[in-house]
Amino acid sequence: MAKGKSAAGAGKRSKKVLKANSASVSQGSIRRLARRAGVKRIAAASYNEVRDVLRRFVDGVVRDATAYTEHAKQKTVATAHIIAALRKRGRAIYGF
Repeated sequence: MAKGKSAAGAGKRSKKVLKANSASVSQGSIRRLARRAGVKRIAAASYNEVRDVLRRFVDGVVRDATAYTEHAKQKTVATAHIIAALRKRGRAIYGF
């Protein structure tokens, strides 16, 4: 029998509920992104705002990619689904 398979049959998968992690993106990571964009100084209050905006963007992309995956009747999110979700949001990436 394959690893991870039960003999009694496959049950329905439950969705993993993620708790809100306030420090999901570190201050250093935000600073590196800002430096790459040409920012010289960052106010201390702006870190939480950047985290909120980034979390909303990633949640939206993941939601769209999941919709593409479910529509294709697949269980694994493919690279093409992520690319399509980013293209839908106007953030097309190339090279994949």
